[in-house]
Amino acid sequence: MMEKLLRSWSIFQSSMVLIRQEKKLLLFPILSAVILLLLLLLVAFAGGVTSFFASASETAAAAPAAPEAGDPEAIHIAEVVFIFLLYLLMVTAANFCNVAFYSEIIRGLYGEPVSILHGFRFACSRFKAIVLWSALAATVGIILRTLEKRSGLFGAIALKLIGVVWAVASCFAIPVLVCDENLNNPIEALRRSASAIRRTWGESLIGFLGLQSLSFLVAILFVVFNAGIIFLAARIGGTVGLYFYLLIPVTILAAVIFFYLISVAQQIYQAVLYLYAQGEEIDCFDEAVLEYAFQRKE
Repeated sequence: MMEKLLRSWSIFQSSMVLIRQEKKLLLFPILSAVILLLLLLLVAFAGGVTSFFASASETAAAAPAAPEAGDPEAIHIAEVVFIFLLYLLMVTAANFCNVAFYSEIIRGLYGEPVSILHGFRFACSRFKAIVLWSALAATVGIILRTLEKRSGLFGAIALKLIGVVWAVASCFAIPVLVCDENLNNPIEALRRSASAIRRTWGESLIGFLGLQSLSFLVAILFVVFNAGIIFLAARIGGTVGLYFYLLIPVTILAAVIFFYLISVAQQIYQAVLYLYAQGEEIDCFDEAVLEYAFQRKE
């Protein structure tokens, strides 16, 4: 366990080297979250306006000889189509932001300057590939969720496992779209992502699991530390006890910053793993750590 944590710390430190060099990378997840939030608000607003006018139309059309209700099956199909299109919109927006982010991560790894504008311009140039990949991902996601709701316990477990296999097979799809600017076929993108894993699969994607274990350890320390502060503050009381309570917001802020850095480091490490799987050398990462994550097969 300690060896894995030390390896995870090495991955985090290596990622921080790039983050310190290219601090703009820290802005991409924030911009992505803002874009997705604005899109959600826009969809919610549009849905609210549509519902308002639909309700007003139904009220105005109400009469003793009201028309018969529409076909329930047709209404259900329309709802399913609407939900799918909404899900596709959100998946496309998320993938668009991820392509912009990963393009700049890879540029930074190769020593090129990172630019937010360049990242989103690059994503615009790959818009067709992003939409096609998002359509495949959204379709698979909707099918798995629909089948899971209609399955029993064992069926749901089996579908969860299929979902895990899909997530692993497609984990390099975004780096594939970034690195191959002529690739638009989503099936081929999935094949290349799965092939990269199959060629270099070691005992696990240790970086993903390792960084999560590092986050889990910090979360435990955070809880224990704040519990100790509350206990001491309650025992001491008075003004001194109040000062102890004031430490809690500081620790919360520190934890939020650390977890945010961990999330960015994990994205960087994912890009590094893909490049390493393609035979590229990354200067800021320890090759021994990468070899442990991926054991090459000759």
